[in-house]
Amino acid sequence: NVGKSTLINKLSRRSAAKTADKPGETKGKQWVHIGDQLDLLDTPGVLWPKLENQVSAYRLAATGAISDTVFDMETVIMQLIEQLSAQYPDELKSRYKLENLCEKPMDTIEAIGRKRGCIVSGGIVDLEKTYKLILKEFREGKIGAISLDRLGEWEGEG
Repeated sequence: NVGKSTLINKLSRRSAAKTADKPGETKGKQWVHIGDQLDLLDTPGVLWPKLENQVSAYRLAATGAISDTVFDMETVIMQLIEQLSAQYPDELKSRYKLENLCEKPMDTIEAIGRKRGCIVSGGIVDLEKTYKLILKEFREGKIGAISLDRLGEWEGEG
């Protein structure tokens, strides 16, 4: 995830490789002809096959460092809302105009969906739309200046 496709496009002076402002856009290997004696190979970025520390994995997914296509969005959002409720309750209530936060993360998510009009027929909250909304606003810093890590949290790990 270092801009290989963008570099290849610059060198080839055309849009030979697909690019995006998020990781995971390059799905497979692609050779791009640059000149008479030069071909470049565009490859997907390197991601860990499995992160040992699941807390780190969900935090990376929440920030967008891991492509949205490779993780379960519901699990990430549930953990994100649980952590924000515990550490940043005022920011969460303020952003979504909530009087109180619910004990269960899913209830808070549904309250956010209702406040933001993410409703389908029958008055049911569109959870997929709500997940995407929360993730987008978290990544854009609209919920507030938030760090998912805590000072000293990883002490003793080597």
